[in-house]
Amino acid sequence: MFVETRTNTKGVDKKQKEMSQEKDIFIEGDTIENLFSDDLSPFLKWGMTWLFVVGIALFSMTWFLRWPEVIKAPAVLTSSESPKPLVPKVQAKLSELYFANGDEVTKGAIVALLNNTAAINEVKDLAVLLDEIDSAYTESIEEVVGITLDYSQLSNLGDMQASYEQFSRAYSELKFALSDTYLANKLMLLSARVKSLKKMNYNLRLQRNTIYQEYANSESTYNNEKGLYEKGSITKYELQDYESAMLNKRTSFQSIKNSIIQNEGQQQDILEQRIQLTQSIEGQKNNFVQAFKSLKSAYAKWQNMYQLRSPMDGIISLPLSSQVGALVSPQAPVSYVMPQGSLPIFQIKLPQQNFYQLDTTKSVRIKLSAYPFEDFGVLEGTLRSISAMPIEGQYAAVVSLPKGLYSSFDKELSFVNGMEGEAEIVLNDERLLLRLFRKIVE
Repeated sequence: MFVETRTNTKGVDKKQKEMSQEKDIFIEGDTIENLFSDDLSPFLKWGMTWLFVVGIALFSMTWFLRWPEVIKAPAVLTSSESPKPLVPKVQAKLSELYFANGDEVTKGAIVALLNNTAAINEVKDLAVLLDEIDSAYTESIEEVVGITLDYSQLSNLGDMQASYEQFSRAYSELKFALSDTYLANKLMLLSARVKSLKKMNYNLRLQRNTIYQEYANSESTYNNEKGLYEKGSITKYELQDYESAMLNKRTSFQSIKNSIIQNEGQQQDILEQRIQLTQSIEGQKNNFVQAFKSLKSAYAKWQNMYQLRSPMDGIISLPLSSQVGALVSPQAPVSYVMPQGSLPIFQIKLPQQNFYQLDTTKSVRIKLSAYPFEDFGVLEGTLRSISAMPIEGQYAAVVSLPKGLYSSFDKELSFVNGMEGEAEIVLNDERLLLRLFRKIVE
């Protein structure tokens, strides 16, 4: 009896369970039918439709959108060949910029001028004067005095003013010393004096010969009369007359000899005057040469101090801070000169994170701080080289730019050496859907 009752109970439970499942199916079917029935409101009905469409669209977008895995690193713009910086020697305001960013420049061209106390128009006149004197001096120094340009108005040369005034005095003295009137008159007077002295010397020599002959004769007569006096043929007073005549002739002879010596001494003095005149002119020449060299040195020093010249042929690259009127100092270059044919590159410092994934085939996107990427786009490049050894925990790398400084928005950006930005090295440029799926699986 007990067994039969238990069997019936099991049957009842099974039947109740089947009835419960049929009820659930009926409720679910009724719910689904209600979802698509015409009794639903249009808002709910179309809202569900649009929700379904948007879901499909978002799902599709995850396939077309890419979500690359990147490594970020600081980047600095430079060139493949080292640019030459133009660094001021003193702290001063930037007075002139003669070239714009990207202009071609030749070696020795003046790129910038620093503010100073010299008037630039007078400095230009001084440069012309120095060039003309240099050209004339290559022929001979006498050609220098032929320069007739008047530079007496050069009174605002700043640091060069003292050297210029010294040069101006030496130039005036040399021009006067080498002038035809001064030199010719001086030499003419000296030549006439020498000619007169030589003629006088000739006459004195003739007189000397005559007087000498007379002296010799009087001496011979005296000696003869002296013999007669010793024999007692003549008196003592008669001998004294002969002796007096001889002594007078001897005195005249000595006097004419002294006159000849004095004449020759005067000729020697004039010769020395001519030598002194020549030496004086040579001294004026030397003074002028020294003053000219001193002025050239002062001008070169001024150029080196206040003018920034290009050390080679190349392309001008101006930092953003280089503006006329800006205060510059020796701590920061005013400009850079890039060698002709050099290419823009970026130097970056890579972290050690995911370093094993890096190689020279990886693409790089660079966002410049000076050019917001929302407006100008990014620069696209490729890793060109990576250092083998880290420095302070980072690896140095170089990024080349196949498109140059043309951005992803097809805008050409200006080259400014040292401009900073952020580099994004693309490790794995995969689709968003695949990346989400990979993340879910992981």
